[in-house]
Amino acid sequence: SKAYFEGVLIEGGDLFTDSSWNKLSYLYNYQNINIGLGYNIYDFKSNLIYNEYGFIFHGEDKEEFASLEVHFKNEENNIQAEYGGSYGKNDNLDYAYDYYLDLGYKIFKDSLIVSAGYKNRTIEIDWFRYQYKGPTLGLSSTF
Repeated sequence: SKAYFEGVLIEGGDLFTDSSWNKLSYLYNYQNINIGLGYNIYDFKSNLIYNEYGFIFHGEDKEEFASLEVHFKNEENNIQAEYGGSYGKNDNLDYAYDYYLDLGYKIFKDSLIVSAGYKNRTIEIDWFRYQYKGPTLGLSSTF
């Protein structure tokens, strides 16, 4: 995720940010529940530029942390609902969590699913909270 904010923090200053949150999970399946552990890497870079005086600040943070994962999947006829979330932390993180809800419609049995939903990923480090949220659209297939 990349963002640009004009005139924030310091009048006339511009803030550029670049972040990524990658996750690798091992999940155990029992009926319609997947439960397990995830390994997360959150990488955040920011540049604050204040053009009037030429001030440039560069900040960088990389956090690695474990998370507890729980995911559910329910199906009836051609309708499918998937929902779940995770929670994690380490010594530097106050908390990190994500949750989602996807509703899908199966086209051609299991081979093609069209879905729409909502996802939220939030991480808090010291007094900074970074939140990525919004609607999602998906197209998935199994083969």
